[in-house]
Amino acid sequence: MFKKDNPRWLVFLILCSLGVILGFSWGCTRGGQEKEKIPELFSSFASFPVGSNPTFVAVGDFNEDQIPDLSIANINSNDVSILIGKGDGGFNAQTRYLVGLQPRTITLADFNNDGHLDIAVNNNLGDSISVLLGKGEGHFQDPTTFPATARSPLSITSADFNQDGIIDLAVCFRFDHVTIFLGRGDGGFQTGPTFDPGDTPASLVAADFNGDGMPDLAVANSGPMGGNVSVFLGDGTARFKESGRYGKGIRPIFLTHGDFDGDGTQDLVAADGPKNNLVIFLGVGNGTFGKPYSFSAENGPSFLLPGDFNRDHRMDIAVTNNQSSNLSIVIGNGDGTFRYPPWNFRTQSGPISVAEGDFNRDGFLDLVVVNFRSNTASVLLTKPPDEVS
Repeated sequence: MFKKDNPRWLVFLILCSLGVILGFSWGCTRGGQEKEKIPELFSSFASFPVGSNPTFVAVGDFNEDQIPDLSIANINSNDVSILIGKGDGGFNAQTRYLVGLQPRTITLADFNNDGHLDIAVNNNLGDSISVLLGKGEGHFQDPTTFPATARSPLSITSADFNQDGIIDLAVCFRFDHVTIFLGRGDGGFQTGPTFDPGDTPASLVAADFNGDGMPDLAVANSGPMGGNVSVFLGDGTARFKESGRYGKGIRPIFLTHGDFDGDGTQDLVAADGPKNNLVIFLGVGNGTFGKPYSFSAENGPSFLLPGDFNRDHRMDIAVTNNQSSNLSIVIGNGDGTFRYPPWNFRTQSGPISVAEGDFNRDGFLDLVVVNFRSNTASVLLTKPPDEVS
């Protein structure tokens, strides 16, 4: 410990005082106080092999047995892995479906209205979209791939943007535009409206930000010349009107939504990768957002998953940290603010995406993380509340 006549002791006291004023702990301890103990949220950790350099995981029930399964985009083996859940936290060996070059993200929906869950994936280097139509028993038809109309599709999401009862796609491209692909109802798509969201869009998310019952879009623009988050309100015809741009100067690489302040409206959170920050945008309810605020993350935040992970009925955020190879749980206070520092849990090398599901059917949501450098999917089974210590 520092001696009180040492100048470093004064620096230490100043930092601790600032932490108290700003609401941060910075791990400062004094007297008999101890650092907050990180609860042991997870009872087990098991990993399963997937394809080469997985980038995205989505959870769905592909064989309709009420047990969640996994779909994983593998960017360097150009395929999608399907792992069927056993119901005990384990998974059967993967089945892999070859798609376009460098599949990057996945969205799940019933694209042909047959009652079975399907998969759509954007192929970054292939400049294309691949659709895998589910058979309902854990297998898929051979993928159908169609041109994506522009170079380098980076992110995909789905919703019924034109309110015709058929699911559509929205895709953002590296070179400054978003395209809507209108579903035909047979698993195929036709090109719809296109708009410019900002500089180098890297991620997009669909949600109802103004409460009118129609899906809107928010886009993370990661470019150095104009990084921000842009919001576009849907009119129910697959066309969008910009409602605002927020967070000038940030460079978000991923974006998602949740109700972080408990007011019934959707908020946004972005991962500002170059600064290792998370950025919160609280929704007003009319499609606009308040002034954003940011706080520190671990090294290389790559994916964000909102959820109530400590079971206090307040929204938290799970963060995969690709460079520090861990998973952070950022605990929400229920008013749009978050506790610092986060709870960190080790993963395998290069965690890049996370999803949730009750993989062992105990009534509690578990987590699955895909690890880019380890070529694995790791399942973290959550302890029941009375066993968390």
